[in-house]
Amino acid sequence: MKYRYPDAFALARAQELGRLVQSAYDQLDKGAAWTPPAGYAVLARLSVREIWKLKPFSEVLEHLLQPVPFGFVAIKGNDVYVVLRGTRTPLEWFDDFTAQPVDFQPGGQPWGHTTLGFKLLYDELGPPIQQAIAAHGGGAAQSIFVTGHSLGAAVAHMAAAGIAAQFGARPISYTFCGPRTGDAPFAAKFDATPLTTWRIFNTEDLVPTVPPAAVKLLEPNVNLQGLAVLTQSLSKSLSTFVHLSPVGYQHIGYPIAVTFHRDTIAGNHDLGSLCTEIAQP
Repeated sequence: MKYRYPDAFALARAQELGRLVQSAYDQLDKGAAWTPPAGYAVLARLSVREIWKLKPFSEVLEHLLQPVPFGFVAIKGNDVYVVLRGTRTPLEWFDDFTAQPVDFQPGGQPWGHTTLGFKLLYDELGPPIQQAIAAHGGGAAQSIFVTGHSLGAAVAHMAAAGIAAQFGARPISYTFCGPRTGDAPFAAKFDATPLTTWRIFNTEDLVPTVPPAAVKLLEPNVNLQGLAVLTQSLSKSLSTFVHLSPVGYQHIGYPIAVTFHRDTIAGNHDLGSLCTEIAQP
């Protein structure tokens, strides 16, 4: 076959979760007319308002903003699904680029650092996710699957951590085309908990390369001494623009990598193309 996956990786489950994430995009497009896929019962519809992005006008505009659908919590049989879409609205680009590191402490537990943009988004989505799971028994009798695409993949990792901290459950994550969500201690906590995380991505996709893993551009072993002025300027500009952590960010989970090329950034990041590619015989 074209790709060989670990025995524990469930391709059928990954495809199922990819379809559910696509349904979360449909939820945004269809609004109140959206219905979940056949066989799934929705426990909670997830939405965000993200008033913080509109400062200093947030108090004036707060009552004018309508919640924006971002995903849902559903159940099918004994399985619970937390499903999150990726960036679609202009304001959501603030989440992607507000990358200064902040503490992440689900349930009061230290869990390294994530980005400010991801954290503020999770602050809105985390409570209703946990409320839905608590109302359905806290995950004691069910398997919990957490999934998301792009920006939603980052929040899915945080949601998995929050579920583990709150309920002592061990959700399983299948994420698609996700960025780096946290720093090295964040990744180490996932390994120590432990949480099963399958990180599915296209090697030609730009999004999994951000936020940067390394931000020190003047290390003596990278042969850039002759470009000192340029690299110093670039490093300063980069750090100012995205407020980078001095130690960089790190991917989590087991990488499931495929390769396809669509000639555009959006094409290489496309969820449907990724799901088609992972199923190639």
